[in-house]
Amino acid sequence: MRVDIRWHDEEVPKPGGGGTYVRQVAWIVGEDVDGEGVRYLAYLGANPSVTKDLKLEFDALYPDLDVDWQALDSLVEKPKTKVHDLSYDELALRLRSILGEHGYEMDAIDTEFGGGWHRPLKELERLLSNSAVTARFERTSGSVFRYLSESHPDYAYAVLKVRLLLESRTAALNDLVKSESELGKGGKARERRDFYVKALQYHVDGG
Repeated sequence: MRVDIRWHDEEVPKPGGGGTYVRQVAWIVGEDVDGEGVRYLAYLGANPSVTKDLKLEFDALYPDLDVDWQALDSLVEKPKTKVHDLSYDELALRLRSILGEHGYEMDAIDTEFGGGWHRPLKELERLLSNSAVTARFERTSGSVFRYLSESHPDYAYAVLKVRLLLESRTAALNDLVKSESELGKGGKARERRDFYVKALQYHVDGG
């Protein structure tokens, strides 16, 4: 039996209640030589590490298994979520965790994106923490992000900028930031809303 690491999605409650979110967790597994049989041997969680205590406990439980601990140690580095594969709904619902995976602190990005006077990502995170709210958005518009685009374009625009950031579409992001800055701090509400809507139409709807 070959010992390996497998990653799986795990749904867990949000801190303080208000719905759940999905995180990736690691397991040590034993795989048959033919790859058809898998036995889950040890749960490592969302922030796994190969410790001395883990090795001792594992070896005591499974003395017949030959484990390459150095190889396992290299495999427990958590894989980054591929943003290209995510829908806008998935990104909006997992903003903080996905930004964290890619080395960004959401509150810092929020301050930058909000120009110091607005916190769109934190406000959106609070809004979407209520499962009844997200369900209503989906019933009304077919998806969370479509509802945001229609009713809260400032939030949808912030999610768009996060996507451009994480996909390294630097030129597009810089163009948006430059155009947005020309509106001035705060700006006229109607002009700013129109700007958000046009940006979403161009980048999300293809113009």
